[in-house]
Amino acid sequence: MKDAQKPDHKNLNMLVNYLRDGRYVIPDFQRAFEWKPWDIRELMRSIFLDYYIGTLLLWKGKKDNFDAFSCEQIYGYEGSGTPEYIILDGQQRLTAIYYAFFAPDIALPNRSNRFFYFIHVDKFMAEEYDEAFGYDWMTRRWDKVFKDRNAQFASHIFPLAIIGAGGWDLPNWVQDYEKFWIERAKQAEDSGDISAMQSSNHNAINAKNFGEHLKGITEQYQISYIELDRNIAPDKVCDIFTQINSRGIRLDAFDLINALLKPKGLQLKQMWREAAPRLEGVETERMNVYILQVMSILRQGYCSPKYLYFLLPGQEKSVRNPDGTRRKEVLIPDIADFSSRWNSAVDALEDAIKILRHPQEYGAVTSSFLPYVSILPVFAALRSHAKRIPTARQLDARRKLRHWYWASVFTNRYSGSVESISARDFLDLKAWFDDDSAEPPLIAEFVRSFRNLDLRKETKRGTSVYNGIFNLLVLQGARDCGLHP
Repeated sequence: MKDAQKPDHKNLNMLVNYLRDGRYVIPDFQRAFEWKPWDIRELMRSIFLDYYIGTLLLWKGKKDNFDAFSCEQIYGYEGSGTPEYIILDGQQRLTAIYYAFFAPDIALPNRSNRFFYFIHVDKFMAEEYDEAFGYDWMTRRWDKVFKDRNAQFASHIFPLAIIGAGGWDLPNWVQDYEKFWIERAKQAEDSGDISAMQSSNHNAINAKNFGEHLKGITEQYQISYIELDRNIAPDKVCDIFTQINSRGIRLDAFDLINALLKPKGLQLKQMWREAAPRLEGVETERMNVYILQVMSILRQGYCSPKYLYFLLPGQEKSVRNPDGTRRKEVLIPDIADFSSRWNSAVDALEDAIKILRHPQEYGAVTSSFLPYVSILPVFAALRSHAKRIPTARQLDARRKLRHWYWASVFTNRYSGSVESISARDFLDLKAWFDDDSAEPPLIAEFVRSFRNLDLRKETKRGTSVYNGIFNLLVLQGARDCGLHP
């Protein structure tokens, strides 16, 4: 069996070409594509920031195997293609890449709209990566933008489907984007508008540099895979598939930060063991990561994995000044400050769990009826922040926090990838606490969508809306018993 498996890799261009040719197919025993729109966006972010996205497991197929396992093309693919590989592990990632880069005319699963993906080039070049990657459903306005390249250039929108188009589409787009702003700069110079000329020249430089980044990513970004020989018996392949989907060692940000803190004299695992009994009653294996996320939200407003590393004592973070220049800042100066912030985050989570489970406050009396576990970090951080604002405004802040919480529950806001949503909500709520006119867009969205929500269909226990209804019934029961004001 020396040739049974072959580790290898493909660059992004080659992978896209294989997807275009329909070489990857899905066996019938695989689950359906189920990623949410934001999951696809986060994968795109990982690719364009040159992050590792995991290894694919592929089986070199043959007709008998394609037929035996009722293989189909990946979601959204049109035509029969030329099947070559059966995807055993990596279907969600490959399908997400296909959907983002080829923009098929089909709605995402469990969505009524077709989605498309793009990069805000100006934000990307300013290293504002949390805001640089966007998606939306196809409206008349967006359809016009995607058919008009000058509109794309003017608004710094790079549709990811340009990559999937192949041929000369990508280099031509980059060249025309740079040319667009060079001509704008010339027009501004001729009219004597120095400010517009400088801004246009800056955009032209960004266009050139972005094109170089795109070239580097598409030609040099590597996706690793393991290829199983086509002659491996189908029963062995099924066994392999079962094993990789039932076992594995979890290695997350907590484990990595624990390893990095040991040389500094901090035993993070011991700190977690001491904190764990205080945070029982919520079914999640990520509570130790949630503590780090609360620390990060309160300190820097963000909580995605890359930001957690700036919590290391003495670690420098690049910060962008209002004038566009950059400076270095140390968020956590020493291990004493880290320990203090860790303890504060544990306090905040303990308080959040207690208030959410209280039958007179939020009504999630057991963990199984908590609408979202993933909302805990930002909820805890917001409650902690609300306690620090002037006493006269704290009651109003708690009212706004409740409004945001129920809006999140009934719009399924925290059902997918949540780090960027948590960061945005924290900043939005902080602003709303200080200014009544700064109401987050979520509140208006909730008012619109709640009117159209058919509660009779919410019968699946454990979903956000189902649990939210149960929580409200608990609160109503407390009021009826005279236990609630």
